[in-house]
Formats: sequence, structure tokens, C-alpha cells
Amino acid sequence: MTFIFQDHGDGAGGDDHLEETVGHAASEDGHAEHVGVFQDATTWTSLAFVIVVAGAVMLGVFKKLFSTLDERARNIADELDEARRLREEAQEQLAQFQRRQQEAESEAQDIIEQAKRDAKRLEAAARDKIAEQMERRT
Repeated sequence: MTFIFQDHGDGAGGDDHLEETVGHAASEDGHAEHVGVFQDATTWTSLAFVIVVAGAVMLGVFKKLFSTLDERARNIADELDEARRLREEAQEQLAQFQRRQQEAESEAQDIIEQAKRDAKRLEAAARDKIAEQMERRT
């Protein structure tokens, strides 16, 4: 990478501007010379990237990575299926417990009503018996 200072002649008091020139250098007569491809940092960076990617492909890194991701996706799908199954099972149990609760409440109401009827019948029988005993005494 070569840095060249040039005066652009804009009349601003002779300010110099820094221009960055990659791949070119100025010769003594002001004409740009082409710098070799292998002297350019972009070339070496690109080449290194290609080598790393090719090495990863040859070593099977991407296959391992994708198989690991696929396995993880399968595990997540299995866990979601299990969660759905457990939720459905819990909903069925809740419905069953609610039915049992309603049946118990209904049965308790029936027992209370039967007890009230029995109490009224026993009260009426007791009144009749008392009235009969009072009649015998008089």
C-alpha cells in the first residue's frame, strides 16, 4: 500500500491531502506504475480465505457442522413433540378432574337434599308421635 501526498491546487492555502493508492505508485515523472499482484494485500487476503475454505471443505468441517445442526434440529423437534404430547395429556387429566369435581358436587347436593327430606320426614313423624302421646294423656 502506498500513500501519496498531492496538492490539488484548490487555493486553500496549500493544504495537502492524503490520498491512498492501492496497487499503484507514482514514478518520478508523475505517471502511475502498476504494482505487482502479489504485492497487493487484497490478493493475499483473498488467497488466504480461499485456502482456509478449501481446507475446511477437505477436512469435512462443513459436513460435521451441518450434521450437528441437523441433529440439533431433530432434537428440538422431538422435544416439541414431547411437550405437545404432555400438554394434551395434562389437558385430558384436567378435564377428567373437572368432571370428577362436578360429579362430587352433584352427589354432595343430592346428599344434602336427601338429608333435608329425611329431616322433614323425621320432624313430621316426631310431631305426629308427640301429638299422639298428648292425646293419650288427655
